[in-house]
Amino acid sequence: NKMRAVVVTEQAVKVQDVKQPEPKPNEVLVQVKACGLNRADLMVASGMAHGATGGAGTIVGMEFSGEVVGLGSEVQDFKEGDRVMCHGTESWADYAVADWGRTVKIPDTNMSFEEAATLPVSLYTMHNAIVTNGKLQSGETVLIQGASSGVGLMALQIAKLKGASLVIGSSTNEERRNKLKEFGINTINELKGVGKNLQDHLMFRPVYKVKNLKSLNKKINSIFGNFLIGLEYIFNQSGPLTMGESQVCVFAKIDS
Repeated sequence: NKMRAVVVTEQAVKVQDVKQPEPKPNEVLVQVKACGLNRADLMVASGMAHGATGGAGTIVGMEFSGEVVGLGSEVQDFKEGDRVMCHGTESWADYAVADWGRTVKIPDTNMSFEEAATLPVSLYTMHNAIVTNGKLQSGETVLIQGASSGVGLMALQIAKLKGASLVIGSSTNEERRNKLKEFGINTINELKGVGKNLQDHLMFRPVYKVKNLKSLNKKINSIFGNFLIGLEYIFNQSGPLTMGESQVCVFAKIDS
């Protein structure tokens, strides 16, 4: 069977007719109703690679929602007709497949396909960091780097839902920092940059002053490179957490 898909070509992305995928034993086949748009999708659409994905012939897309129309032999707890949201690949298409372990049923009463398609990547990533690996407990404190990003916004909402007593966020963008209060953040800091001296490796200018903060139970980092290196000068690292294949989260305690 043929379907339409957004395919990377040598010139640009184009809608083309391609073969409809068939689910492997561990996969569900979904008739796509809505797709998410991520930075990784823009990279792939522009001809760049994201991990092992990219290049001419690639179908763009990594999160989507729709109705289950086919099931692999190993799939459990799903049936044809289920409304689902998924984290997979090649989702800018009429049909897409996803591992059933990365597939979640959409609530019947209060969530549209469009809303559901925005959730899988950030929700799975941050739940893994904060709940599964971070084991956040009620009353603990959390620092979220890059809090105004999509995954950052998800992280701070999960932290509040799990009972964090204080959620601190950082962002380089003033307009975005001003909106963070709407998402339940307690304290907002301006990320100033990375320098050579200890104090300059990562400088925060408090926008809302934190009093008597002695320890930071969890730090959720959604930025990379020099910023993560700089943080290691400021915090005592006592153990890494991993999300996917990248070390982007550490337990930390403030030297104060």
